[in-house]
Amino acid sequence: MTAGPDVLTWLRGGLGNQLFAYAATLRALRETGRSSYELLFVEGWFSPDITDVLSVSARHPSRRDRARWSELARQPGPLAPVLHATARAHERRSRRFVVSQFSPFEPPTPLPAGRPVLLETFAQHPGWWADDWRTVASELAARAPTGYDELVARRRAVINVRQRADYVREMWQLPPAYYDAVVDRLRGEGIEEVVLQADEPAFIPWLRRFVESAGLRVVDPVRLTGEPARDDFWNLVAGATLVLPNSTFSWWAGAVATARDPDVRVLYPDPWLPNRWTAEELPDMGLPGWTSVPSHLSPIDGRPVFRLRPPVGARASVSPSAGELPATPGPPDHASSPRTPNA
Repeated sequence: MTAGPDVLTWLRGGLGNQLFAYAATLRALRETGRSSYELLFVEGWFSPDITDVLSVSARHPSRRDRARWSELARQPGPLAPVLHATARAHERRSRRFVVSQFSPFEPPTPLPAGRPVLLETFAQHPGWWADDWRTVASELAARAPTGYDELVARRRAVINVRQRADYVREMWQLPPAYYDAVVDRLRGEGIEEVVLQADEPAFIPWLRRFVESAGLRVVDPVRLTGEPARDDFWNLVAGATLVLPNSTFSWWAGAVATARDPDVRVLYPDPWLPNRWTAEELPDMGLPGWTSVPSHLSPIDGRPVFRLRPPVGARASVSPSAGELPATPGPPDHASSPRTPNA
């Protein structure tokens, strides 16, 4: 008999990735007919993490864990191959059924009924979360901060941008053509206030000029918790129109907003990411009611397809040249594995 929880889930990456792993945990419990689970942070420290936004427990590896999974403590090199080797070793010495997936978008592996499971997956394929995203979103909504309801009443649009160093390096960042298209849509919908969010502050002035040149008024986000990342999350959730980048953090904000109000407008990029893992297009990441906008990313090899139309009128002074985004140094790279998007 394997000691420990029925489902043991290894959490990697930031909040968005952790929430997908939690949804996969719920699916695994239902499929195996089991009841207990444990969430284990196996990669660094992130803020906020899943325990900050949900009423769940998660822990970092103890000394005993590291002795049991010694590769986590002593193996040099990128962490992802280490985790896979560890999972295989764990499978050999226990009855626990191991799901070890390198691609974030691998479909679910059938799980044996009644057998304990170890999940080592980013679980971003819809098969992992399609039946449980609403449960997770409802749990998130139950932890909304004070002032959130008043923010919803303002009926603002929120544009979130992911321009982090790992996105730039791997050519995952969305090109200007994507924002050109969404700004046109916002202008046509009579939006009065637009909030801009970016993990790179240097990107905001360019985006602000671009949005204001289209006749839209930019307003500052409201600080609800005093923690910038959590405030960004809840400002995005509270929008009447949400413009998402290809970010799991933003995806879950869109999911919470949709669970709150099925009529909320969510615009998301398609293709979501270039597929660096298989010779196939990635699955559509949209939820029911969401509207896809061409991302201008090649669906397979990752080369952006820049089709930004020639600037018109006032845009001539603010639109970048085709394929250009403001150069930013980027924070330290916290990508969880080579060519794996972090939340």
